[in-house]
Amino acid sequence: MGSRGYQPYYNAEGQVVFPTEEEAEYPEGMAAAYAKAIKEELADRGMMGQVEGEARLAAISTQLNKYHRMDDPELKVAMAQRILEIEKSLEQARNMRP
Repeated sequence: MGSRGYQPYYNAEGQVVFPTEEEAEYPEGMAAAYAKAIKEELADRGMMGQVEGEARLAAISTQLNKYHRMDDPELKVAMAQRILEIEKSLEQARNMRP
């Protein structure tokens, strides 16, 4: 088993923290190349849209947590999903303009 010092944990805000993030950053070129490779692999598998949607939903949820403290997690999920739906419809309308 690995060192317990590198196991993820929850901070006071309930967010998962990965201690390895605190160690050091990858060089920018390496991080960019890695991200590009992952993006290409996801695109090849036809999963890019799904991943982008999930990432955007997570970002919306993070912003809701930051600005709106709510006790009902189901309400937060429903709000985040609705915001994402509205964003998608706005994007579609924007793309339809000449």
